[in-house]
Amino acid sequence: MAKTLREMGFKGTILLEEESRTTWENFEKSAELIDIYGFDAVIVVTNAFHMKRSIWCAGQNLQNVGIFPWPVGRFADKRPLDALDFLPDSLHGTILGLREHVGLAAYRFLHGN
Repeated sequence: MAKTLREMGFKGTILLEEESRTTWENFEKSAELIDIYGFDAVIVVTNAFHMKRSIWCAGQNLQNVGIFPWPVGRFADKRPLDALDFLPDSLHGTILGLREHVGLAAYRFLHGN
């Protein structure tokens, strides 16, 4: 992720949390680091299909911190088309969508709101 940001020309501080196993854990651990470093805003970089759940988790864990989404991945990046782009892959997309909706519902149930 940091490599991609640098390739895109980002020159600011990059803070990576790499110990968590879930999106919720990621923002719990990130909140501690953000507090230690005194950041008042963060850019959340994740796959476009995962952004809604990520932003919800960020909002629950990062109080008084500006949260700015930066969706990436094949659903957000502009890139040249190749032959595989014309093959059906709706099952994969459906599974991703269902996983995100179920995950967000579970987090809302477990962590409120």
